[in-house]
Amino acid sequence: MKAPVCYRPVRRRLERSRIAVRRPLMPRYLCSTAEKRELRGITLYEVVLALAIFVTALAALGQSVSTGSRAAVASQLQTEAILRCESKLADIILLGPDQIEPVAESEFDGDSTEVSGEGAGNWRWSLQLEQGPHPELLILQVSVFHKLQSDIHFSLTRYLYVPEPELDSTE
Repeated sequence: MKAPVCYRPVRRRLERSRIAVRRPLMPRYLCSTAEKRELRGITLYEVVLALAIFVTALAALGQSVSTGSRAAVASQLQTEAILRCESKLADIILLGPDQIEPVAESEFDGDSTEVSGEGAGNWRWSLQLEQGPHPELLILQVSVFHKLQSDIHFSLTRYLYVPEPELDSTE
């Protein structure tokens, strides 16, 4: 058995307009909720709920974009730290073992904001020297870090062979 129809569509022409008008078959309180909703438009509650869902999704999307851009900047700075550390270690090794001395904290040579960009002068490096496990080995540890962002740093350790001077047996 078919459920009773709350409204029956009746098309009649109103003056100069073509609007479908529905006439009720039974009182409104006897109609089901779905049939009542069929005639109504979007309620204010539904509009507010849709806006709340939209704003929440927009905020989540904005947060993910912000997190992604911060991660990209951190990755770029970390890559720059690695390249600067490798370059400084190569420069130190080229000096030769006699001229290598520990450095507590120093700026990079030629790092000025006018030449290299806005944040170029914020990089620092240090060098620690230790005696290796054998008398001929020297442990060099070069650390590079960003002055303004403490989480951006990189260290490289390298063993350097330093031959001991041979003693002349004739003396």
